[in-house]
Amino acid sequence: MESITKSRLLDIKKCLFISLCLLMTDLICNANNITVTNVVLSEPDTTAKTADITFTVTWENSWRVSASPSNWDAAWVFLKFQNVSTGNWEHLSINTSALANSIDDGDSTYPNPKLDINNDSGTGYGHGMFVYSDGSVDLNGDVSYNVSMAWDYEEDGVISNDELNIRVYAIEMVYVPSGAFHLGSGGNETAHFYKYDDGSNTSDTYQVLSENTISIEATKDSLFYDNGGEIADRGDAAVGIPVTIPANFPKGYSSFYCMKYEVTQGEYVNFINTLTDSQKANRLEDDYNKPSTRNSISVVDGELYSSVPHVPFGRLQWADLVAYFDWMALRPITELEYEKLCRGIAAPVTGEFPWGTNQVSSEVYYSDVINLINDLGSETEALDESIIDTSNATEGNANYESVSGDEDGNVLRVGTYASYTNSIRASSGATYYGIMNIAGNMRELWITIGNTTGRSFTGQHGNGKIDTDGNADVLNWPGNDAIGTGLRGTSFKENGTLMRTSNRFSASKTFSIRSNYVSGRAGRTAN
Repeated sequence: MESITKSRLLDIKKCLFISLCLLMTDLICNANNITVTNVVLSEPDTTAKTADITFTVTWENSWRVSASPSNWDAAWVFLKFQNVSTGNWEHLSINTSALANSIDDGDSTYPNPKLDINNDSGTGYGHGMFVYSDGSVDLNGDVSYNVSMAWDYEEDGVISNDELNIRVYAIEMVYVPSGAFHLGSGGNETAHFYKYDDGSNTSDTYQVLSENTISIEATKDSLFYDNGGEIADRGDAAVGIPVTIPANFPKGYSSFYCMKYEVTQGEYVNFINTLTDSQKANRLEDDYNKPSTRNSISVVDGELYSSVPHVPFGRLQWADLVAYFDWMALRPITELEYEKLCRGIAAPVTGEFPWGTNQVSSEVYYSDVINLINDLGSETEALDESIIDTSNATEGNANYESVSGDEDGNVLRVGTYASYTNSIRASSGATYYGIMNIAGNMRELWITIGNTTGRSFTGQHGNGKIDTDGNADVLNWPGNDAIGTGLRGTSFKENGTLMRTSNRFSASKTFSIRSNYVSGRAGRTAN
């Protein structure tokens, strides 16, 4: 499916509206295989208080399918501007009017691209836009879309003679359609979800049929799970004490988007590079290149740069992740949405992994990955980081403790297994909808249904702004203490049992510290 190549973030340096002096400088952001190029800011219309911004978004191996799973990948595009007089980076508002924005298919062979902008402000402005094929034809190939938008710059407190820097960002996302799905596989995974019967049978799966309230209780046909007495790690379900998942808690029935990959080094340093010194102090360790991680970050022209931008950023804590999510105007994803994006609408397979079978390869794929990468002569070679192809139709691939020739293993670049020739869902380790690296590489943090704080989450999106200390400040998101979150999946250093889609071994475990093994990804409710 995906092959990982270099992406770019275009930086318009010192755009003086009066003289329209545009000094174009390429600033490499290296996220995945998505690029933003040809950024142009027009001369402002000082009567209408608008200025046109145009750019091109390109990525490889895009898809849209009309048959099951009936979904597509997309680019989440958002913009930041810096007023040179203050030095601070701010989020740029996007007019939702169809008359203010346009898109064409550029050099793509696939026609009819679409812009999807939500009225996030409630007053006609969005915090970003989804760019994707509108479905007139099935799609499987490289795409390049030209976007034009009219910026109402006074909405963002800018006047016509301000000197500005503007940056355009793009993140690869995957659309998860609305529809009923099952919680639990019918197996015996730790603390798995099931439909309660008489207390002796835990193999009936529970079907989510809407976004209505769900009661977790030990009564016939209700959702339940057995925490084995480990309330803190697995949740507060108890016989005789029902709890409710509210209607506004995102359950996965309604459509949403999910990041295609874990947070990468290239993405995270782009975030850090827009922060003030006080914000950076809370969002980045002093020793961010710890030898135990694969972080390879240096300072180039006063900003952070990663030489392995396609590799997950090591040692992110919950507070770091949600600050980044808020800054992107996205949101955390719930553990119910997690089971939906893994299993999809398919019938459950007992003990299944996210790729839809209950088998996983344990053959050693790689060894001494850190020295391998350090010995490579160029970034291009690092992007070609490869592992032994052990793919087949049933044994899925994931980076966990059994597949490294090293004692400790290490994190691999995102999308590693999709680089196989003729890769399929199992061999690429992809979910039902084509989302990558959910099972292994890094354990990930999700919103839990296992305690009151988690169940209070309403799915509100970030607004592109974080507080002066560098923290997320969105209503009803779990705080920096990470209460209300939990872990799913496994890491390169941990066992494969944790990768099973319905394993909830640590689904409510409060994990607030930085770790070599933990990361996450964001999502967004679809319009």
